Amino acid sequence: MTDASTPESLIEVSDVSRIFTRRGVQTRAVDGASFRMLPERDLGIVGESGSGKTTLARIIMGLESVTTGTVRVLGRDVTKPATTRRARRDRARLMQMVFQDPYGSLDPRATVRECLDEVLRLHPPGNGMTRSARIEQLCDLVGLSAAQRERTPRELSGGQCQRVAIARAIAVEPRIIILDEAVAALDISIQAQILNLLADLRTELGTAYLLISHDLAVVRQLTEDAVVLHHGRVVESGATDRVLRDPRDPYTQRLKASIPSPAWRQPGVLEQLSSTG
Repeated sequence: MTDASTPESLIEVSDVSRIFTRRGVQTRAVDGASFRMLPERDLGIVGESGSGKTTLARIIMGLESVTTGTVRVLGRDVTKPATTRRARRDRARLMQMVFQDPYGSLDPRATVRECLDEVLRLHPPGNGMTRSARIEQLCDLVGLSAAQRERTPRELSGGQCQRVAIARAIAVEPRIIILDEAVAALDISIQAQILNLLADLRTELGTAYLLISHDLAVVRQLTEDAVVLHHGRVVESGATDRVLRDPRDPYTQRLKASIPSPAWRQPGVLEQLSSTG
């Protein structure tokens, strides 16, 4: 994954560290992490709670600063926060993020239509399309009905709210979407539906995914490459199938052994559940 002869990286993280200091005590959340995300190869960052994976995702997204190191997205240095409105808008078109808790990331007072319209005011649709037509298109893409488009988050299920969050992310037409435990709060049958939706959108729109997850079954289904984090350090990386089938680092081996879920033990279970959930 780091050979100089490989094609231009979508994301290149180079020796990134993030140290937090609280009450005089330093915590190294990310410790010298380096890896690449290559074109047409979605990447999973895997680790238990506290491994540093969400901090690393927030650094890549520009929501956290680094202590040392650099982050490049499509060759552009994004290590420092965007400070102007134009710079923030340009960076938004590079990357969007879908969070674990859809209720926490949506305005509880706004309908689905109003939520999407707010995004489209900042990022107007192209090709002469009106905002209203674009909203209809986005809702069709993520499977939200005409009635659901007029509801607020509190009137929707968790899975439906996550569809809204995904629609909001793709409305900007980003090159990369960061999925931070985006299905972890959903039951397994709804997880399967959302994962299949994400796979369909990837095929239709060509958007690349950086997946943050502790769930090996999810990483296995949606990514081609994986990076394993432990105490903020990259302990293993490579093709997802190889990393999860034949892990070399003892931590990755323990991580695999600790996940007894049916979806992990039986490939294809998530896909079967999606047709019955």
